[in-house]
Amino acid sequence: MKVSQPTSRTPKLNHTHAHYLMAIHTISEEQGYVRSVDLAKHCKKTKGAVSMAIKTLTQKNLVIKDPNKHLKLTERGKRITTQYLGAKMALYHFFTKVLKVPPHVASKDACSIEHHLSPQTVDELVRFCKLS
Repeated sequence: MKVSQPTSRTPKLNHTHAHYLMAIHTISEEQGYVRSVDLAKHCKKTKGAVSMAIKTLTQKNLVIKDPNKHLKLTERGKRITTQYLGAKMALYHFFTKVLKVPPHVASKDACSIEHHLSPQTVDELVRFCKLS
């Protein structure tokens, strides 16, 4: 898995915003569209909290609303989401296969740090996991 390299235009996101991006991706894959209410239910957040997060993600050019008010990841949002998902999968694999951490713990820990890793670190982790 090759992770996109960061650019000076790659925004820093907090844990919650990273989760919203991944949730938009997941819901879109499952049902083909994402409404704010779907996102709120998936993330167990209020509609108001989702609205504020979407406003921020829209300002960062990561999410757009189509004419039907469905949420979509921009190309930039897709690239960043791919980075986070790659990091999360690599961490989960490393934790469960190399360190023998129980899956539920590995999932929680991977989720806590996936958005903090540089693409270079993720690439090396993926390479390492392929050898193990």
